[in-house]
Amino acid sequence: MTLPCTLYHCTTVEALESILSEGLLPSKSQSSLRAVFLSDCRHLASGYAGQQPDVEHVLFAVELAALDPALLGPDNCELQDWLDDQGDEHAALTGVNHWSQASWQQSLEWCNQVAYAGVIPVSAISVVESLDPVHTLSPVMGM
Repeated sequence: MTLPCTLYHCTTVEALESILSEGLLPSKSQSSLRAVFLSDCRHLASGYAGQQPDVEHVLFAVELAALDPALLGPDNCELQDWLDDQGDEHAALTGVNHWSQASWQQSLEWCNQVAYAGVIPVSAISVVESLDPVHTLSPVMGM
């Protein structure tokens, strides 16, 4: 598998100012796994805006090379759902039947998502686009 250069993260626009000053913080995660969740697919990442359809969101690009590989891990929720859908045959072939047994590379390959347990610095982040409450993609000007 060829690793992507860029990963994506979507969050509410109200967090934009703090992210651009402090970076993406795992402590702000709403998941039980305190991590920043990233996808190699910008459309998959932007789909998370649908969880709060009446709120404006922003899509960030994150440079993979700026991240510490030791802090990358599998996505606990999406990967487990994917593994459950694959069944016993996949588990027998790979030896992986629980998300915690997978590497971050397998998580990225299988469900297009990973978790990052560290702070993603501002220098590794760029704004890709704003997602209005109707989910129309529009470029963010001046960012």
